[in-house]
Amino acid sequence: MSLSKSLLFFSVLASTFASPLLSLESRAAECYPQNMATDVTDGNCPHKNTLDKSGNCQNIPGIPGNAGCTSYCELTLSKGFGQEVPFAQGWCQGGTTCGVALAQSVTTTQTWTISIGSGMSSTADLSKLLTSTFNIGASYSISKSLSYTTTVSHSKDLAAGVCGYWTFVPYVMNSCGTLTEVATKEMAAGYYDTDEVSYCDTRGAKTNTPNWCNKSIYKDDKGKADGEVLFVYVDCNSGAVLSNSQITGDTQPAAYLYPGVSTGPSAQ
Repeated sequence: MSLSKSLLFFSVLASTFASPLLSLESRAAECYPQNMATDVTDGNCPHKNTLDKSGNCQNIPGIPGNAGCTSYCELTLSKGFGQEVPFAQGWCQGGTTCGVALAQSVTTTQTWTISIGSGMSSTADLSKLLTSTFNIGASYSISKSLSYTTTVSHSKDLAAGVCGYWTFVPYVMNSCGTLTEVATKEMAAGYYDTDEVSYCDTRGAKTNTPNWCNKSIYKDDKGKADGEVLFVYVDCNSGAVLSNSQITGDTQPAAYLYPGVSTGPSAQ
């Protein structure tokens, strides 16, 4: 292949490599977790990538990059909650005012891994590749660890014999859609002493993984986690978390009862 033809080929491939970006400002208000009902899927949020008429996800790059020869089209988005992170100074005994001050920080860590598409063998490199694919196409990208800092103070007056603690429960976004993959092929390069170059066969057969779902800790426009700051009632003697039937005149917060949130033992 001549140099001029090689440059033309790469310019065409490069034009398909750039991924569409969805700015925070362009997200619809109803697609922020603060405005979403828990575990209710929304298919009307703005999409970075879209399906073609055959149901394949578009915007597969021409040259394999961090995302290889794959593309992800988010179709639905829903909100859940992640594992709690108690505040270090948030534990209180009865007969006190229990509070969390302004600017108290905690760190939440993602404990799950990327879902592997159908017919793919799980490897560290593949997980890294699919994480890049997901981040390019999903409304909210995956972050292993995010911090949260209180923007207001929280306090609660506790009667004698009432104990508990303050905790942070992060929003977790669940993105589902179609993962599309094409083959990686080689072609003669013919320049700069390079014999072959890899490219994505976007005109060839496409393999789809429908209903490909992954979770991510919600990250706001400042790169921080967000969620709910909650007070949790516990047994004053054992420290075990009380059930609603064991609490007088109040209940545990609804978000705390979400599966996987609580880290404490339950009172018997």
